[in-house]
Amino acid sequence: MDVDNYLKDQNRTLFKEFKTADLSWDRIPWPDNNFKVVTAWCVLPHIENPFHCLREIHRVLDNNGLFIFTTPHLTSKPSIDYFAEKEDFGSYRASNNHIILFPRGVVEKTVLKYFDLIETEYHVRPKIFERGILGRLRECIYKASGKISPEFKKRIEKRWSYNIVYILKKRK
Repeated sequence: MDVDNYLKDQNRTLFKEFKTADLSWDRIPWPDNNFKVVTAWCVLPHIENPFHCLREIHRVLDNNGLFIFTTPHLTSKPSIDYFAEKEDFGSYRASNNHIILFPRGVVEKTVLKYFDLIETEYHVRPKIFERGILGRLRECIYKASGKISPEFKKRIEKRWSYNIVYILKKRK
């Protein structure tokens, strides 16, 4: 499902069913308790009314269904550095189409009204390793972090990531 039908003809066979809707205002065009999993990869920060969308996702998920979504990680080191230099968040600059911020407090007050948090993961983009000697040093630390401990790797990912992945379970 998306706001518009961007599917190329050769990809249509990959989908059992594809529908369009404006997630800011429209009902998701499936019945209640219809899905075991709903994902929203970089969706909620782009829509004008993500809170309506959250209620609709809750409606179409079956009991104990999973909701997985991503949002820019506003408190990562790259985001904070960008903000300090440009007085803006990189993902929210005028040339980008993110419009709604999802800091932890907003997630707690809105998303966690409908869902229980199972896990939070952090996506580190490879471009953080491209900037000269510092990038190579980061890459070495990142590769070694998993060998040191899973907790250390998660701390490194949290610090350097651009996106947070929330894995949630529908609250009854």
